[in-house]
Amino acid sequence: MKCGRITFIGAGPGSPDLLTLRAVEWLRRADAVVADPSVNPVLMNHCRPSARIFWTGRPGCRGVQVRRLLRKLAGRGLTVARLKNGDAFLFGRGADEADDLIARGIPVEMVPGVPSVSAVPVLAGIPLTHPECTSTVTIVAADRTGENTFNGGRRKIRWEKIPPDGTLVILMGLSRLEGIVKGLLKRHWFPRTSVAVVSRGGTAEQRVVRGDLTDIVRKVREEGLTPPAVIVVGETAGLRVKSPLPLRGRTVLVTRPEGQSAGLSKKIASLGAIVMEDAAVEIRPLPFHSQGIRVLRAVPSYDWLIFTSVNGVTCFSEWWRFRTKTDGRDRWPRGPRVCAIGPKTAAEIRRQGGRVDRIAPEYVSQTIAGSLGNIRGKKILIPRALTAPHHLPSDLKKRGARVTVWPLYDTVHLKLSPKRKRDVLGGRVDIVTFTSSSTVHAFVENFSSTERKTVFQKITAASIGPVTTETLSGYGVPRLIQAAEPTAESLAETLGGYYQSRYGN
Repeated sequence: MKCGRITFIGAGPGSPDLLTLRAVEWLRRADAVVADPSVNPVLMNHCRPSARIFWTGRPGCRGVQVRRLLRKLAGRGLTVARLKNGDAFLFGRGADEADDLIARGIPVEMVPGVPSVSAVPVLAGIPLTHPECTSTVTIVAADRTGENTFNGGRRKIRWEKIPPDGTLVILMGLSRLEGIVKGLLKRHWFPRTSVAVVSRGGTAEQRVVRGDLTDIVRKVREEGLTPPAVIVVGETAGLRVKSPLPLRGRTVLVTRPEGQSAGLSKKIASLGAIVMEDAAVEIRPLPFHSQGIRVLRAVPSYDWLIFTSVNGVTCFSEWWRFRTKTDGRDRWPRGPRVCAIGPKTAAEIRRQGGRVDRIAPEYVSQTIAGSLGNIRGKKILIPRALTAPHHLPSDLKKRGARVTVWPLYDTVHLKLSPKRKRDVLGGRVDIVTFTSSSTVHAFVENFSSTERKTVFQKITAASIGPVTTETLSGYGVPRLIQAAEPTAESLAETLGGYYQSRYGN
C-alpha cells in the first residue's frame, strides 16, 4: 500500500509575507493542501496548479472528518500540506492530528510557523517584554474558560498563579472579554492595568483598541471588534512602537500602464505592502498624419502650450523631432510659454529640453486657467489624449482664449487577467490605485453592476488627484483616499499615513 507524507505547516498570523521559506518550499511540493478556514487564501499562490485544495470547517470536513481526509490522501501516496494558522502546534489541534497519523504509521513532518501569540502584538506595535517593565509572559487560551465562572473547561486554568506584574496574552477570548476582566479584577489586578485588543491581526482588517481593565470592554464594544483577536494585559500593552511599514499585511493592486508602474509599485512595496501589477490601460501614440503636421508647423505661433500628463509631453517630443529631424538640437520649440500640470509633467518637459513657465499643482481646470493671467485673444495649444475631460478647454474659452486640442495618443482599456479578477472578487486585494480617470473606467468595465457593489465594498480606492477622485465618486466608491499631491510618491505616502493613523500598525 502506498504511503504519502503529511507536513504540518504553520501559516503565520495572516500576512502572506510572514510565511517561512521552509513553508513555501513544502507548499510547492504538495500534491494536496488541507487548510483551516482562517488561513489566508493568497498563500495558495505558492502551490502548483495541479495541487488539490481542501478547506476545513465546511460541511463534511470537520474534526474527525479532517483526520479521515488526511489518512485517505496519505493512503494514495500523496505529499500533503496540512496548513494551520499561526504555529500548527501552539493552541491548535495539530498535535492531536499528528498523533493520529503517527499511530497509523504515516510519516509526519513539522514546519513551525510564526505564532500569532507573539506576531499579532508586534504587528500592532506592542512588545510582550521590555527591560524596564517585565521579562515574564503568560499565554492562555480563553476557550477553556467559562463566561461567568472564569475557569472550567477540560483543565482548570489557575488564574491566581499568573503574575500581575508580567504580560498576560489571551487567545480566543474576545467573546469572553467581560468575564475575563471581572476575573482579573477579582484576583486583585490593578484596575488601571493597560489592556490592548488586536482584532484580525496581520490582515488588512487589523484593528487595535487600547484601554485598561476599567474601560476596555466598553471600548471594544463601541468599536465592534470581531474575532479572531489577541488580548494583551500588562504594562507593555500601554507601550506603542510604530512600525515603519504601515502597509504591512496589505495587498495593493497597481493599475498604472505598463512601463509607468515601477516607481509607484516600488514605493508601495517599501511600505510593507504586497504589490500586484495589472495595467488597466495602454498608451498608444497616434500615427503621424497631415492634420497633425499642420498643427506642428504652427506651434511657434501659439502663446501657450499646456501639458496635462507625461504621456502628452513624450508624444509631443516625438512629433517635434519627427518634424525637425534633429538628434539633440532644437529639441523643443521656441516661442510658446509652457504650463505643466504636476511636477512629474514639468520634470519630463525639462528632460526633453524644454522650459516650464507655470506648474499647476493639480488638475483643476479653473485653477489652471486662472494661473495663466489675462489670456483673452491668446492662442493656446493642448497636446493630450484622444479622449479626455473637456473642462479645461471650456474654462479657457470662457476666459476669451482661442484653444486648440491636439490628440496625440489614445488610452486603450485593457481587461484584468482572469486570475487578478478572481483575486479582486475574492477579497484578496485590499487597495487598488488609480492614477487617471481612464484607469477607473477600465477597471470598472471588468465587472458587472452586481459585482461592482461587491468589489467596492471590499477594496479601498486610492486616487492620485481630484479628477480621478470625482470619477471614482461617480461610481459610488465608499472607501476613497486621495493623494496629498498628484504624484505617485505622494499617493504611496498618503496611503501609508492613512493606515498608520487608522489601524495603528
